[in-house]
Amino acid sequence: MSVSFPVKVYFPADSSWANLNGTRTPTFAWSAILRAAMVAGYPDLSSIPSPQFARWRTAALRLALPRSGGQLIQPPEWALLDQSEKAAVSSLLGVVVTKLLVERLLNAPLLLFLGVYFTLTFPPGVEKVRPDFAAMTPSGDWFSVEAKGKSRFRQATLENGKTQAGALGTVNGQAVETAIVCVTSFRGRRMEARFVDPPPPGTPRLAARIENEQVLHHYYNALFRFRQFSERLGPQGLPAIERRVSLWQSTDLDLKFGLLPDLEEALQEHSTERALAVLKRIPDSPQINQNPNLGSDGIIVIPGESWHDEHRTPH
Repeated sequence: MSVSFPVKVYFPADSSWANLNGTRTPTFAWSAILRAAMVAGYPDLSSIPSPQFARWRTAALRLALPRSGGQLIQPPEWALLDQSEKAAVSSLLGVVVTKLLVERLLNAPLLLFLGVYFTLTFPPGVEKVRPDFAAMTPSGDWFSVEAKGKSRFRQATLENGKTQAGALGTVNGQAVETAIVCVTSFRGRRMEARFVDPPPPGTPRLAARIENEQVLHHYYNALFRFRQFSERLGPQGLPAIERRVSLWQSTDLDLKFGLLPDLEEALQEHSTERALAVLKRIPDSPQINQNPNLGSDGIIVIPGESWHDEHRTPH
């Protein structure tokens, strides 16, 4: 079971990623979409997790992620939603798709809210504009990422996103590899995306700092929060995974989830180097090629039966 959608990619001709340019239609396993939704899109609030949050999050995902004919579509309730509800659904979808594309196209699976987890320093006299996220590769490279989820595409949305994405200059004193704005919108009720590298600004830019150990802690804490309102199933054997994986089952989300044992052990031991080494190996490992439920961040998501039902194609 998979989903595909059109993505218009643009990088400058001299960019290291210019080979990605053009319109492409990437395909994602449904497990990857749900995995992205679990770990991206909300900050580390003290009231999370809670049963109320689990139910709200489930309802939001159900509304934002209907599909038909293998594509993401507007929910059938769309015409009945008010503007604020449409904005919330579109925003959640935008964050999920941004996470998927940054991971797939830039090999940067560790995506974090910039304003929540980083220490930020703005140059004197510079407007305090910042992107939504920063994303890190297992090798320690950083990307500035702005996510825009809208009902309809507008050029002004893209231009504003470029300004925000281009505002971040360095992370831990290292220049970001590139800045990205990802805009999702609907055309004929079907979702499409734009993935654009803005031109570099001519003014001093924002600097951000965070320790690698904190990157890992905050990213995987998003997953661990779900464990607190899920049922532990215990270690189980999974296809192509060498060791048995401790799985949890979320009744609210109707899925099972877990983490590669080597990665979880490294996180528990606060071994940052070992955890990053595990992440570096995943993209080239037979495990990820043979098990579509495994992501490049080491998280495993197995959707339940309720996620297999598609909506009828809208007219």
